[in-house]
Amino acid sequence: MSVLLVAPPGRLGRAVVDRLRQQGDEVRVVDPEPTSAWRDLGAFVAHGPPDDADLIERAGQSARSIVLFDPSDEVAAACVEAARLARVERVIVCATDTDRVPATALEVGGAGYVVLIVGGRRWGRRKITDEAIAGAVDAADDLSGDVRLELDLVKPESWVALGLPVPG
Repeated sequence: MSVLLVAPPGRLGRAVVDRLRQQGDEVRVVDPEPTSAWRDLGAFVAHGPPDDADLIERAGQSARSIVLFDPSDEVAAACVEAARLARVERVIVCATDTDRVPATALEVGGAGYVVLIVGGRRWGRRKITDEAIAGAVDAADDLSGDVRLELDLVKPESWVALGLPVPG
């Protein structure tokens, strides 16, 4: 299946692309920067802004999931609308904290969603490796059914919900 990543950030984006490709997924990336870095990792690239709903819809055709990284409300709304039009099953949001979750857009979008609160260096939260987050994205993409989950990856029960071991 195909997974579309919208404006993935550096190291985390590379870890997600690597993980998904290792699992046999076709990976597509929407990136505003004209670089070949994603192609070098085996991803298909569409250049353009992450809030361009038409671009996201075209890039998301036949994709199972669209993955967003700390999206603004505008990006989230555009991607959720594009997911609806492209009939994408699920939107996955990687957010550094709950303030970065576009809840309204997700709730009215109609597609299933998984929000992964990945933490960061703020508020003394435990750092989660990029590889562990990539595994969580892969597991969220593989969930069956119409899921609507918000998981804080600092909490062990979130890893259990994804069917993954708690990272050490």
